[in-house]
Amino acid sequence: MNDFELKVLAGKLESNALAYEMLGEKQLPALLRAAATALSPQWQAIESVPNGQLALFCDMSAIELRNSFFVDWMVDGKFCGNRHHTATHWQPLPAPPEVSE
Repeated sequence: MNDFELKVLAGKLESNALAYEMLGEKQLPALLRAAATALSPQWQAIESVPNGQLALFCDMSAIELRNSFFVDWMVDGKFCGNRHHTATHWQPLPAPPEVSE
């Protein structure tokens, strides 16, 4: 099941009173939590970073916490924004917040 299908399922289950009858009151929250976990970004090995995509990076070998996390992008295995960074893991940036007018 892909991310879009999980979002649709979570939305249907959350708003559908029939889901409580089908799954029971105790099982539905666990299913929604599992769907939310599946939709949240996960840390991935640096070798899998897409070329040119802005992402959150983590250097697990950094000595100081302030040097552990940064936002940048890579092209052909090299950082473009800060050439002194190294990273061991990455994850996609979260969606920007919705702006109400």
